[in-house]
Amino acid sequence: MLNGAAEVIAEVRTSGMQLPDGSVDNGEDEPRIDICPYIGEGLTSEQARKLASVLLDAAAEVDAWTGHVAGFGLVEGQ
Repeated sequence: MLNGAAEVIAEVRTSGMQLPDGSVDNGEDEPRIDICPYIGEGLTSEQARKLASVLLDAAAEVDAWTGHVAGFGLVEGQ
C-alpha cells in the first residue's frame, strides 16, 4: 500500500496451503491475511480508507480459496 508520495506504508499479503487434491487446507495451516505496517505513526483518513479497501480485497481472495461467502459461511458444494 502506497501513500501519496509513492512510499510503501503497509504490505498486505494472503497465504494458504493448497493440498495435492487441489483443495485449500482449512485446518492446521488455514489461509490468512498478514499486515505489515511500515510506518511508526498513525494513518491519515485517506490511508485508512485505502488500507480498508485492500483488506476487503484480500478477504475476498481468501474467501474464494475456501468457498466462504462473507457473512454466510461455507458455500454448499465446496
